[in-house]
Parts: sequence; C-alpha cells; structure tokens
Amino acid sequence: MVHAQAGLAILLKVLRPDHPDIARAYWSLAVAYIYSRDATQAEAMLRKGVAVCMEMDPTHPLRIDMLSTLGRLITTVRKSYGEARILHDLAIAGILERIGRSAGTGNLMRDQLESYQTNFRERVRVGWHLANDP
Repeated sequence: MVHAQAGLAILLKVLRPDHPDIARAYWSLAVAYIYSRDATQAEAMLRKGVAVCMEMDPTHPLRIDMLSTLGRLITTVRKSYGEARILHDLAIAGILERIGRSAGTGNLMRDQLESYQTNFRERVRVGWHLANDP
C-alpha cells in the first residue's frame, strides 16, 4: 500500500487535480483498502476519487464504478441509505445514458445491462431499506 500511496503522491505533483489518472489512483487505493478491511480509508479514497470523477462524462465507466462502490460501502459500513441512494441514482443515470448511446444491437445492450446488474440490485436494496426502516 505504501507504494500505491507514493505513486498517488507523484501523480498529484505532475498532473492536474482533475486528471482521470488521479481518479484511477484513488480507485486503486480504495480497492486495496477494501480488501484490507479498512473501510475508513477506503471511503476517504473513494470520496476523493468521486470528486474527480464528477467532472467526467456521466457515462464514463470509472465514474459509474466509483459512485456505485462508494454507495455500497457506505450502505454496508454506515447504513447511510439516503446518501447511498443519491450515489446509486447518479451511477444508474450514467448507465442508462451509456446504454442509450449504444442503442444499436440488442446483444450489446444486453451485455451492458448484464455487466451493470449489480448496480440496479444495490439501488433496489437501498430503496427497500429506506422504505422499511424508520
């Protein structure tokens, strides 16, 4: 993890703060923290990455993944369903726009929907919690 943090520090010195590679570095660190079960650091990295990604096209796969992952993390760790709903809604809006742009062949659309099915499932789960928890 030390090397990844050092790599991010270098990127932050040589690239502009909104560069996609900065977002990818935050994403990589967040995933490493998730696997090491450090949810606090993972959330911090995801929040920084999401801030960068919000300047990207809403259909950018990294933006969609970062929003969804942060939504899943805060749902699991903090049970913050309201914030998770917003994050999932932003991700799903990007997914639907992405699929709409590629509306051509049915197979391509089906493949994209299958690859994003977890995003839709998580949004439904968050909605269920919001509707059923006081």
